[in-house]
Amino acid sequence: MVESELFLMAGRMMGHCFLYGGPGFPGISPAITHVLFGGSIDTATVMIEDCPDLDIRETIQLVLGRSAKQVKQLRKGLKETGIWPLFSKRVDVVKLLFPCEKEAEITPQMILANIQWPRLNSDSQSDDDDDDDDISVEAVTRVTAYFRTFIEHASSECLKNLLRFWVGWEVPAKKLVVKVANGHLPRALTCFETIKLPDHHTDYADFESDLLSAITTCETGFGLV
Repeated sequence: MVESELFLMAGRMMGHCFLYGGPGFPGISPAITHVLFGGSIDTATVMIEDCPDLDIRETIQLVLGRSAKQVKQLRKGLKETGIWPLFSKRVDVVKLLFPCEKEAEITPQMILANIQWPRLNSDSQSDDDDDDDDISVEAVTRVTAYFRTFIEHASSECLKNLLRFWVGWEVPAKKLVVKVANGHLPRALTCFETIKLPDHHTDYADFESDLLSAITTCETGFGLV
């Protein structure tokens, strides 16, 4: 990957993402961020969040010491986008590009503001999916109301799981599409930033239970039930 300059490409992508208002990158280790912006490898601290298994923390520290070429390419890629002077003079801006995941909070308003709700007509859900043409207005209205209630009362960690299931990571997309469809459990089309909610629920408690069962799969799989 180093020989192919893929880290250089990654640095360019991160820089352009920042320039055009894209999301930050909370998955980057704070130790790597420290070295990337001029800190010494000797003073980089491997946080427990980077390595939950204390028995291999020393090994992880050694791996960090071998990351110099990768970090150098990332830095070069960022510099090529023209944003490096900003980061070098405003250290506080670094957290906008590389936010610490454990400090990130997701609020209901952050999600609700970006949702594209189903559009209705007098006969059925206005949807391009052939298998969802028979969904009634009443079902769509009921299920979307359940979903809004769920979001409004969910914790930050629960909302992160919802986003991981919905779009593949915990950063809200600018357009979060909600559809009501035939099916037993919620489904996610992460590439299209779309969640499909089953239309059969008539009780909020059952809806909440099924949704929680679905979104917790993001811890063990791709987040698709």
